[in-house]
Formats: sequence, structure tokens, C-alpha cells
Amino acid sequence: MSTTTIRISDQTKARMHAAAKAMGTSAHALIVEAIEEKADRLDKQAAFVSEARARAAGVAQTGQTLAWEDVKAYLQASLAPDDAPAKPSPHRIDQGQRGQ
Repeated sequence: MSTTTIRISDQTKARMHAAAKAMGTSAHALIVEAIEEKADRLDKQAAFVSEARARAAGVAQTGQTLAWEDVKAYLQASLAPDDAPAKPSPHRIDQGQRGQ
């Protein structure tokens, strides 16, 4: 395990110590947890952006997409206790709309 030194304001340090005390943990544990949570969020955000770019490229290449109204109806129907609804079918978008 490595050691890293950070510089924080006296006000932030006091807030961290007060929060840690209220949670029954150490300021160090609270800071480590906060850094881990932030790193996890950044990883998830990067994965989301990567997936969105790949899907946008697919739409731009094929011109196929799903209509929002079809997706909305499918999602609403999937919440019903009945049988699983049919998935919406893709349709082509106009050439001028691709990549927008």
C-alpha cells in the first residue's frame, strides 16, 4: 500500500473529522472511501460514454434506431404483470438525421 499526501483547507479537514466522528470511523477511512467512490463513479462514467459513442456510431453507420414512443410503450408494458411484451423493432432514420 502506498502513501499519498494531500493538502486540504483547515475548514475541509475539520469537516472531515466531524463527519468521521459522527459516523464512528476515522478521517483517514472516510477519505479513502470517498476517493474509492469517486474512482468508481469515474470508471462507470467512462464506460457509459464509451458505450454511448459506440451506439451512436452504430446508428450513424446503419441508420437504424428505435422510436422513443415504441421504447416507452415497451418499458411501460414490461412493468405490467402480464406476459413479456414484444421488443420494439428498429427503423431507418433519414440520411440527414444520422450523426446528430
